Amino acid sequence: VRALAVGAVGISSLAVAGVSEQVAAEPVPGFEEPQLVDDLEMAPIDGMWQDDSPVVVGEYVFLFEETEFDVPDSTRLWEYHVPTGALRQVDLSEFATVSTPGVAYFTELVFAAQRDLGGGNTEPVLVKLTPGGVPAVVKVLPIQAEDLAAGSAAVYFSANSDALWESDLTDPGTVELATGLSRITDITPTPRGDGTEILYFQADGPNGQEPYRYDPGVGVTEFDIATGSADSGPEGFHTVFDAAYFRARDAAGVRSLYRLAGTDATLVTPELLQADVDQVIGSGTRIFTAFDNGAGGTELAYYDDTADTLVTVVADFPFVTDGFSFGPSGAL
Repeated sequence: VRALAVGAVGISSLAVAGVSEQVAAEPVPGFEEPQLVDDLEMAPIDGMWQDDSPVVVGEYVFLFEETEFDVPDSTRLWEYHVPTGALRQVDLSEFATVSTPGVAYFTELVFAAQRDLGGGNTEPVLVKLTPGGVPAVVKVLPIQAEDLAAGSAAVYFSANSDALWESDLTDPGTVELATGLSRITDITPTPRGDGTEILYFQADGPNGQEPYRYDPGVGVTEFDIATGSADSGPEGFHTVFDAAYFRARDAAGVRSLYRLAGTDATLVTPELLQADVDQVIGSGTRIFTAFDNGAGGTELAYYDDTADTLVTVVADFPFVTDGFSFGPSGAL
């Protein structure tokens, strides 16, 4: 049974190899216990969800549902109003396909689609939706938008994975920032302090799949972690102020934690923590990571951006971790 539920975690805990820590979390008012929103008997939410994570816009929760894979007119969009419990299906009849789950940008849901022109013809568009309203086309694009990311100054996306775009949700404010790359993914914006934003992302350029930084005043800068044409495969970008932390492979194939830091692109330098990094996840100025401790186990640690040090939490797990995340309280 596919169901949409809303709730909050009251207790988060960590208990491994005799080390146990339990942290009480402040419950979210009104959501001490998970509440069922809808199920198969109440609404036809019976397709395959495009994204396991619903998009939250203020008091509203949006969920995309695909009833048939890659078939025109098979995507549904559900809108749930948390305070009243009202559930409605948003009219997507204007669009032949909806290609991305969407992102929340202040009071709007933003997603990409192919608008139906009739006769089997379509055009790629960027779409916004105000909760309770109807979808509105922001701009007709030259090519399909992908990998949407919401910042504080704009919504960012790639066009066919080879051009970087931004949009303030107006037609004239939806513009191309950079082109000439390919396979642009993991777009991660961070405020610069002057009303603009720096973008970190990975892309395939002259030196393979590497991390990139876009600065409005400088342009695009590539960082060749795996020197030459080898791919470093950067992933897990987490920003602290204008710096970015991520996992990548060097030329020898060792996965490590890197930092790109500085006030502009010319001052950015990578710093390598020598370890076979398994995962990277950030919380505030701390970047948690799990890596091979060299003795057949896994070390859990965090890099403190403020103190510029690596702090061990658990020195030796008896197994290699399979992923970790933060609860609503911020507990790991």
